[in-house]
Amino acid sequence: MNLRTADFVDRIPAGIIDELIPGLAALFVGVLGLIVLLAGDSGALVAVGLVLLGLALLVDIALIVWNRVVLVVRTGQSIGKRVCGLQVVDATSGLPPAVGPALLRELVGRVAGVFSWLWVLIDDQDRSLADLAAGTIVVHHGG
Repeated sequence: MNLRTADFVDRIPAGIIDELIPGLAALFVGVLGLIVLLAGDSGALVAVGLVLLGLALLVDIALIVWNRVVLVVRTGQSIGKRVCGLQVVDATSGLPPAVGPALLRELVGRVAGVFSWLWVLIDDQDRSLADLAAGTIVVHHGG
């Protein structure tokens, strides 16, 4: 396989886009819930506010899973990676990862946080800790 890997700098814009999508959606619902909760002078409004706050968390998780797992399994590209011309592929086959590795990649990336990203700076193949755990690599789409 002759794929051009995405280095640390290549990944930054895609990562920002992929974090903004669920973050902004959840922020909108969460702020609305907080407004209703704080303005609520009745039990019903307080309950609606709490439901909206819980919904904000669910929106965040659902959009993360859809964008960074489902889309990556289907095409190898989250929205951010598509915009930036990057693709997540299985390090052995060069195909988009299966569900298990894509989910593992996301979970390790979330738990390891910035350390996963920083690992790209020292890895010979520009792989994050999440990539290493999942057996994936981020490459420039089309080669």
